[in-house]
This record gives sequence, C-alpha cells and structure tokens, in this order.
Amino acid sequence: MHDNGKRKNTREISENIIENAKCLFREHGVDQVSMHQIAQSAGIGQASLYRRYANKGDLCFELIKENFSCFTVDIRAYLAESQEKPIRDRLENVIRCAIPFLEKQGPFIEEIKKSHVETGRKSFYQSPAYMFLHETIRGLLVKGIESGELAPLDPVLAAHMVLGVLAPELYLHLRDSGHSPEDIFREGPVRFIHSLPGPVSKEGSKGKEAEKADD
Repeated sequence: MHDNGKRKNTREISENIIENAKCLFREHGVDQVSMHQIAQSAGIGQASLYRRYANKGDLCFELIKENFSCFTVDIRAYLAESQEKPIRDRLENVIRCAIPFLEKQGPFIEEIKKSHVETGRKSFYQSPAYMFLHETIRGLLVKGIESGELAPLDPVLAAHMVLGVLAPELYLHLRDSGHSPEDIFREGPVRFIHSLPGPVSKEGSKGKEAEKADD
C-alpha cells in the first residue's frame, strides 16, 4: 500500500511538472523558459525536477511523445490504404502529414535537438521522430525503384535530402522569415520529389548504347 501511494505521488508530481511547463511554454515560448522557472511554477525544488528530467529537452520529449505516437499511427494507416497510388504521390502525402506535426511540435523538437548537442547525446538525426520519417521515406523510394517508377538512386541519401528542409532549425527560420508551410512544402520536398529521375526507357537505353558504339 505504501509503495502504491509513493508511485501515485511520483506520478502526480510528474503530471504537475508537465502541466506547468505547458502553461509557461504557451505563455513565454519554449526557448524563453528555464528549468528554474518550471520548478518554481510547479512548487517543487530544482533537485526534484532534475531527478525526473535531466534538461529541458527531456521535458519537451515527454510533451511530444503522445502526439508523436498518434502521428506514426496516422502515417502507417495512410501507407496501408494508399498502396496502389504512385510513389511520388505517397511521398508527397507523408511529408504533407509531417508539416502540421512540425508546426505544432517544432519548438519542442528544436529544444530536444539543442539538448542533444549540449549534452553530447545522440544527434537529432538519430531521434525517434527523424528516424521514423527517414525510414518511411527510404522504404517508399525503394518501392519506387523496385516497381520501375523511379530510376536507381541511393534511397538513404535521397531520404535525407527530402527531409532536409524539415530540419526544425531551418523550418522555423523559414517560418520566421515569412514563408508559409505551403510555400516550404512546395518549394522544398515537393520540388525535390518531382526532380527524382524516372525509369530509363528501352529506347533511351538503346540510344545510349548506340552513342557508346559510335564513340
């Protein structure tokens, strides 16, 4: 009974921290709030806060965890129901789904990225969110190559290129510079996706062989 009460108390403290952090982030912005402010607002000591969250990045990860789970479920559901659609359409729609998530969670993701750099932990590009999106896009590129919709390419590198403009720091900078999510989507990933080479036709292959023979 004592252990159950202790676990409940620990859970209540964590929930209290999360709720107070949400309010402070909403009012002041993620980058303007310190761990000291969060502890004060939650009515706990800083030692108690740091026992649960080593830094603001860990706290931000806790805040986006539930939304990230919902996001991955939505992406997997879309992929399951869109298997007959062209690969370029599927790639576009995965990125289109990612943008609202980034709009809402971008400041939290940027804070997670900063904390990884400061503490020497794994890079943002090894974070669950980035790895999930990269693997999803890489998988679609491989399917496109295997089906003949895309010419052979390096799917790992191409997936990084598709995601490049969605790196939180760059994305938030573009938004702060006045670019809309639709502008970023259209001029970044969509333009790159449509520039991916299609399959080489048999006629094209014969032409290239003939050119080599002439040389």
